[in-house]
Amino acid sequence: MKQDLEEVGKHIQELLWHQRIHNRVFEIIRDNPTLADTPNLFWGWMERVYADSTLVTIRRLMDGNSRAVSLVNITRCVIANPDAHTRKEFVSAAPCLWSKGTEDASRAYTVLAGTGDRLDPDLWNRRLAETNARCGRVREFVNTLVAHNDRTKPDSALKWTEVNEATDAVLALYWQLKCLIDRIGSESLVRQTPAEISKRLAGVLGDPGWERIFRIPWIPPR
Repeated sequence: MKQDLEEVGKHIQELLWHQRIHNRVFEIIRDNPTLADTPNLFWGWMERVYADSTLVTIRRLMDGNSRAVSLVNITRCVIANPDAHTRKEFVSAAPCLWSKGTEDASRAYTVLAGTGDRLDPDLWNRRLAETNARCGRVREFVNTLVAHNDRTKPDSALKWTEVNEATDAVLALYWQLKCLIDRIGSESLVRQTPAEISKRLAGVLGDPGWERIFRIPWIPPR
């Protein structure tokens, strides 16, 4: 399960990295008076590539096919094995990882797994159902318009707010799984918001100076 979580984590990081690149590039375009409000096929292409990549990644992360390495299947494994995630084992790992001690680890476990001494499957069933619901529109859009071209189209266009909500949902579920499986015994870390999680993960997403390519001409003057 840890190996699957690591693989899923790579997709999560790519999702966040692509989001940051997309947002920053469009800031650069918007803030440049020469480029702002200038129609260009390149802008449309870049927006479409980013959108398709993001939507497919979210769909892949929420794939319930038994052959898939996904958030859904990792969560199902957790639900099916509640005795593998006990309070005692979770808390016992805390002194090795965190300086705040076992009380903080026990509170973190309660947030992650419930009030009992072993993981509450119903709690994780609800989490999975809520995440699936928040990703429902993305799944519908990918299945009918990205991966396929169905004759029957969605009733309305997918909004970026819906995509961002789905991104936050998969990020939150991933973080809860990571904290549980890696036994991160810090309540403050366990309770982090998607924005805080994204900022934390951004530190390992690659070269922070990638945008310097925009400071030199792409096509040298002739």
